[in-house]
Amino acid sequence: MKISVVLCILLLFAGSAECLHPNLGKGMREISVQGFWDPEGAYGTEFDLTGAYGLFIADKLEIGALASYAYYGDSDEGAALRIWFMGGFFEYNLDLGMLTVPYAGFETGYASYSAGGGLYGGAVVYGPKAGMKYFLSDNVAVDFAFKFMMANDDIFVKRGGYDNSKIYAVFGIRALF
Repeated sequence: MKISVVLCILLLFAGSAECLHPNLGKGMREISVQGFWDPEGAYGTEFDLTGAYGLFIADKLEIGALASYAYYGDSDEGAALRIWFMGGFFEYNLDLGMLTVPYAGFETGYASYSAGGGLYGGAVVYGPKAGMKYFLSDNVAVDFAFKFMMANDDIFVKRGGYDNSKIYAVFGIRALF
């Protein structure tokens, strides 16, 4: 995992040329898919898939809505933990005139979770994120980000149980129109 993170960061900085200029201006829209997959997670296979739609309300400033589904192998109760999340986000993009565009943002929303043995419930989830978009063309970018998500309940899987916070990396693709 550590090697792939370093390679992704190097790849994002490797192509920092001025041949393309992404339009991150007011009125642009963005659709994205992000996620991660870990076949050797805390309780087996883990994955998270997030879809988002955003609108640039000012130059470089985006707000939007997102929906997410996460699956965490077998929980302590003997069944897979599933988390559904709906919420909103904002991102500020730092347009440096290169193919790489760093950004920082914040997500918040409501998560509903369920597992076997009668374990189910909901929690408010929120947290900052920081990442880098690498533009393949003027309107398509690959994305790499770190998220630090917190919740008002212990809903995130960790080895030996659950926790109310999680730090993880996601990869994705984005399209502007």
